[in-house]
Amino acid sequence: MERNNYTKVELKLDFDISDFEIVKKILTNREFVFKMFRIKPYGCIVAQTPHGWHIYIKANSDMMLNDKDICVIQILLGDDFKRGVYNWLRVREGKFKVWNVLFTHKERIDIEKSRELLEHLQRLIIASDKS
Repeated sequence: MERNNYTKVELKLDFDISDFEIVKKILTNREFVFKMFRIKPYGCIVAQTPHGWHIYIKANSDMMLNDKDICVIQILLGDDFKRGVYNWLRVREGKFKVWNVLFTHKERIDIEKSRELLEHLQRLIIASDKS
C-alpha cells in the first residue's frame, strides 16, 4: 500500500481589514511563505466579518508540519498579530486540543471571493514553482 507523503493543513487567518483587495495583496506578497513550506491550496473559504475577513485555506504540503509550524505560518501570512500570540501560547503550552479558533458567529461566507482567492493562490504558487 502506498503511503501519502504530505501533511494536510487548514490555515485560518483573521484580517481586520475591510478592503478584500488589500487582503489579497498581502497574501500575494507572502508567496515566499507558501513556496518555502511547499503549501499547495486545494480549498478556500472567505467569510466577511464585522471587522474584515476570515480566510480558511485547506492545503497539502510535502513537508511534515506540526501545530507549531501551522501557527508560525499563519503569523507569517499576516494573521491578526494578537490572535497569533494567543495561538502561539496555546500551542506552546500543549494543553489545548483546539488551539486554532476563529469566532464564526458573525461570519458571512462569500462564495465568489472564496473561488477567486483559491484560483489566485493556485496560479501564484504554480508561477513560483516555475521560477
